[in-house]
Amino acid sequence: MGAGKVVHVVGPVVDVQIFGDNLPALHNALRIQDEERDLNITLEVEEHLGEGLVRCVAMSTTRGPSRGGGVAVTRPTITVP
Repeated sequence: MGAGKVVHVVGPVVDVQIFGDNLPALHNALRIQDEERDLNITLEVEEHLGEGLVRCVAMSTTRGPSRGGGVAVTRPTITVP
């Protein structure tokens, strides 16, 4: 599991800076979790912007995450049961 941080949030679109060489593939899932603020948001990678930056779409509301917040790279693609 890799890590990153939120760089920009506009509506359901979230840009994430990935640390190291763990750039997730397109359609991989990322997760924003913060128990103190009751955040549990799944993101899907939609575009590689270069220099470790990925553009994602949130699968739920983006109220709450802020720039600099931590992001976990979970790797599996998003599936719907």
